[in-house]
Amino acid sequence: MRITHLAALVGCMFLFWEGVAWDARRAHAADTPKLVVVLSVDQLSYDYLERFSNRFSERGFFRQVAHHGAWYTECHHRHAFTLTGPGHSVIMTGTFPYRTGIIDNEWYDREKRGQQYCVEDAQSPIVGVPRDRAELKGVSPRNLLVSTVGDSLRDATAGRGKVFGLTIKDRAAVLMAGKKPTGAFWFDSKSGMWVTSTHYRQDLPEWLKQINHSDLVECYAGSSWRLLYDPEQYHKTAPDDSPFEGTADGNLDRSFPHALSHESDSRYMKQLFVSPFGNELTMRAVRQLIEGEDLGGDDVPDILTIGLSCNDFVGHNFGPHSLEVEDMTYRTDLLISEFIGYLDQRIGSGKWTLLLTADHGVTPIPEYNELQGLPAKRNPMGQVSQFAEQIETQLTRKFGPPRAAMRYLEALNSNQLFLERRSLPDEPSKKQEIREFVRDSLLKTGVFPVAYTRDELEAGATSIRLPETYAGFVATGSDIFQMMQRTYHRDRSGDVLFVLKPYQIQTSTPATHGSPWKPDTHVPLLAIGYGIRSGRFDRPTSPAAIARSEEHTSELQSRGLIS
Repeated sequence: MRITHLAALVGCMFLFWEGVAWDARRAHAADTPKLVVVLSVDQLSYDYLERFSNRFSERGFFRQVAHHGAWYTECHHRHAFTLTGPGHSVIMTGTFPYRTGIIDNEWYDREKRGQQYCVEDAQSPIVGVPRDRAELKGVSPRNLLVSTVGDSLRDATAGRGKVFGLTIKDRAAVLMAGKKPTGAFWFDSKSGMWVTSTHYRQDLPEWLKQINHSDLVECYAGSSWRLLYDPEQYHKTAPDDSPFEGTADGNLDRSFPHALSHESDSRYMKQLFVSPFGNELTMRAVRQLIEGEDLGGDDVPDILTIGLSCNDFVGHNFGPHSLEVEDMTYRTDLLISEFIGYLDQRIGSGKWTLLLTADHGVTPIPEYNELQGLPAKRNPMGQVSQFAEQIETQLTRKFGPPRAAMRYLEALNSNQLFLERRSLPDEPSKKQEIREFVRDSLLKTGVFPVAYTRDELEAGATSIRLPETYAGFVATGSDIFQMMQRTYHRDRSGDVLFVLKPYQIQTSTPATHGSPWKPDTHVPLLAIGYGIRSGRFDRPTSPAAIARSEEHTSELQSRGLIS
């Protein structure tokens, strides 16, 4: 992706389309922030900023942004399948899965006839631990089909501008850092080490080796996660020991205090990341990175992308109405506030810019929502394998046995269906007829309010509209069909794409995300520091505004994907 205004690229690296308020009076190409930090808090729903607002500390990050930064109230992801991989790919590319190719955390690959994890790449082995001890064989941004704003900075400065990414989750680190950053690092939970891959470098930097050889990871063993404040000060929208919550990997209890294992083993590693201690570990590593790589140390601006992954693990396990999520949000607020205080000391006050957003929101635990009188449901498809057999049977009845004794369905998950192409007739019109039959069959089940074929998504027009009942659940200014178009990638997506109803999820995990409905799309967009005009802004925007170029904006408009 080519950034057309170098002043915007080098001045703050961002062209804010209907987005962040950039103060042109303070920004000049020759007068730039030394460091731009883009921080993604995984599963930070905008709802938390409203619901917990009366308890945020005056010394916390959110209050500081409210007084001195830019605060966007209507920031929504504008692609349909709001998952971690797609969300992080949007933030620093300024575009959507239809171009990035990151349509899901993992997707069915027709060539390999199996699942493809979004950042897995066996040709880029893990660096930092022996291959047999690593969680994945290899990791790289190979599946990311476009460049990031960090890549553009590297090009524009002939590599003098440094770009780093660090998160616990590999996909967050890789997809935000870009295709050719100075470095990207993530945590390998199997080995308990911070790692990278040969795509970036052949050995770990010394500062990261020192972390791995220290007790930084093990130091939380035996710790207890206790409430930050008196229990009476919390909103208590659900009981602490709710039967709907999970017990987390590693048998973490459902109620406070949460005691972590005394042994630094696999059980401890799982517990660590379903707690605020994992975020603390991340930010301690971030400081080591800044100092070890001397970020912000010269006149050429640097970019640092950070992901706080543990909010997501906590949200999945305990749900958005839990004491755990509320306490986690307060702790995150203070943790980021401490970090910007560190930036003032290390980089210099007024010499850095920080932007915060999230890769997605969250749909609450269905059983909790049912108690609130909402039409929630868990696993509305039933067993996915049985659901697939029903569709297979209907296709056989309608069109006869598939060719060569194959099946019609090649793969099915909770948002898309792949037809076995070798089983389909040769005539394009007949293939389209089969896809439309599948779409109509899905709609008749009553499980899905909308479903679209690849033909409709590629043509850019459809006769199927979103039922009025669901219109209020779609982000302001975003049509459901356009969101599906932004999600669809011709080479990687299935033959029919569909969406579950609001409040309904297809998983055994207590709470999750992945839909185009507001609980999953509505996230924060906050900015503070150099060049940011303070204020509260209600106009619709998206995390893609952080990095969107004029070139891509024109393309989106020509395709009808934005107005």
